[in-house]
Amino acid sequence: GGNSTDVQRVRERLQGTVQTVRERLQGTVQTVREERLQGTVQTVRERLQGTVQTVRERLGGTVQTVRERLQGTVQTVRERLQGTVQTVRERLQGTVQTTVRERLQGTVQTVRERLQGTVQTVRERLQGTVQTVRERLQGTVQTVRERLQGTVQTVREERLQGTVQTVRERLQGTVQTVRE
Repeated sequence: GGNSTDVQRVRERLQGTVQTVRERLQGTVQTVREERLQGTVQTVRERLQGTVQTVRERLGGTVQTVRERLQGTVQTVRERLQGTVQTVRERLQGTVQTTVRERLQGTVQTVRERLQGTVQTVRERLQGTVQTVRERLQGTVQTVRERLQGTVQTVREERLQGTVQTVRERLQGTVQTVRE
């Protein structure tokens, strides 16, 4: 009679211990999942926002620089064209009419070709810069996605394995103590 009562008490204590360990394990795993995942997502969001902001600023600065260079080039070509026309006008007054017309047409034609070539070069550089910024931004977003996935996976596996291992050891120690 005494032995069955002792066994019953031990069973009740063991069941209570297992129940308590289960509840703590569930609470610990839930807390680890929520805190680590939220912290990781928050960090990745901040880094991604910072990267996008930096790329936007660089892209804005590049476009602004190209605009200023293009405006400066057009302004220089205009001044040279005006100076050339002025020179041709002065020569026209003291030279044969036909010769000056041919030179003027040739000069205007040359200036047009140079201006078109300059605008074409600026367009190509601008397109190349925008293309490079797009590729870098896509590469950065891709890298952040891969790191986020890898970090979340690692946190889930390491924390869950560590918690289960700890609970197993505690439960084995409790059962060992109860047996003794």
